[in-house]
Amino acid sequence: GLRGAVALAIVLSLQPSEYSELLTVLVMGAVLFTLLVQGLSMEPVMKWLGLNLPPLADRVALFELNILSRQLAMERLPALQEGGVFSSRITHQLSLDCGKAISDAKEKIMELRSREMDRMHEVGLLYLRALGEEKAFYQDMFSKGHLSEGAFREMLVVINLQLDALRYNGEFAHVHSHRVRRMMEQYFYRFSEFASWLKPVAEKMRMLRIVRNYEEVWGHYQGSAHVIQRLGNLTEMGTFPADVIDEVRQKYMAWHELAGKQLYEVSEQFPEFVTSMQERLGQRLILLAELEMAEEQGGYGMLSESVAKSMEAELSKQLSQLRGQQAGQLHDDPISLIKAVPLFSELNETQLEWLSSIVQAVSMPENEFLVHRHETNQTLYLVSRGVIRIDSEDDQGICKQGTLVAGEFFGEAALMGHGRASASVKTVMPCRLYAIHRHQLLALVKEHPELDQILKQRDEQLRKESGMFADAENGPEVS
Repeated sequence: GLRGAVALAIVLSLQPSEYSELLTVLVMGAVLFTLLVQGLSMEPVMKWLGLNLPPLADRVALFELNILSRQLAMERLPALQEGGVFSSRITHQLSLDCGKAISDAKEKIMELRSREMDRMHEVGLLYLRALGEEKAFYQDMFSKGHLSEGAFREMLVVINLQLDALRYNGEFAHVHSHRVRRMMEQYFYRFSEFASWLKPVAEKMRMLRIVRNYEEVWGHYQGSAHVIQRLGNLTEMGTFPADVIDEVRQKYMAWHELAGKQLYEVSEQFPEFVTSMQERLGQRLILLAELEMAEEQGGYGMLSESVAKSMEAELSKQLSQLRGQQAGQLHDDPISLIKAVPLFSELNETQLEWLSSIVQAVSMPENEFLVHRHETNQTLYLVSRGVIRIDSEDDQGICKQGTLVAGEFFGEAALMGHGRASASVKTVMPCRLYAIHRHQLLALVKEHPELDQILKQRDEQLRKESGMFADAENGPEVS
């Protein structure tokens, strides 16, 4: 080793003897040898053995960082010239320098590819890059409160194990986190069947596990979509062969599709969790926007420091309360679903009973259209179980507008006779719905004129609040 202080301290602390001087000289000679011979030869030997080079993945990442940073600089350089009083010659020269640096970095990557990389290495490196992007995305989701700490830690363990498998074994491996904990949970559930006093605890643990699993699947769904987008950017950079990028992208697309199917399944079996989590997500997005604006206004001095700090503390507290909150129970009987529709929010219990008398239960198989684009729709649908997809069409083709799960509805404006649908509505899986048809509503309000007056006033109020007026091209109302 390149150390000698401890050896010198030991030999100098020995009791005086006839060998003390000899031992001191021997130790000093050994220390000087390690410092001079080994110390001076260490760097050349490490270079000769190639031990001074970073891992291949890090070298490729450094070259890619150089490419990305220079591309970003080239995008921002024109802004200097547009601001005025900045030499166009300097801007042009800096652009040329950045272009040359990008070309040099790409050449070095090509040299690495020809000298040290085969297809297996390239696929492994790209998986490392993709997993790193996925990990960073999960960390961002956790910092914004979109993932609970428990779900985030379990997902992080899986990502880290996959990264280690690629780095040290050279191959991608499917791993599972907290296997021992899951086994202990299963044993506890079985034990609770014989101890009635433990059943409430076991049931609560099951509910928490369902919520956490949904969080993890939702995180995987969002994370895989993010990685697919980033892989598209890599194609433009040209640092990896197109066929390698396509192989990894196909894998992530398969994972994305699988996560989407799992989300739909959970939405069908446990809609109360889905509804609660989506509401919390929306609330967090609003609070995060408020927090960002409060920090910005405080930084610019538009808010006093004390007011800004107070707002930030209160918003942070609300965000913390929304993280990991348990889902509430969903009531999917017709009256409970009717109450959730803004159009009927001012009806009393008696009037709600009248309305529930014309509700019809509808069961639909998967991939069945409830509403076709541009057809006249005069029915309000209340989703009891299942998942509904809403698609619109633009110049580039059909695009997905959103999905509806249990407890939601569409067709509020259609029920009041406001025009044709600009989007199609289709079942994703077998669904149970409740339908209120316009002709039945018209027959009901003839019997109860006061109901007709309340609904018309409420409809007019809602359309004014949402900035929509009678328009023959209104699509299905979605809430």
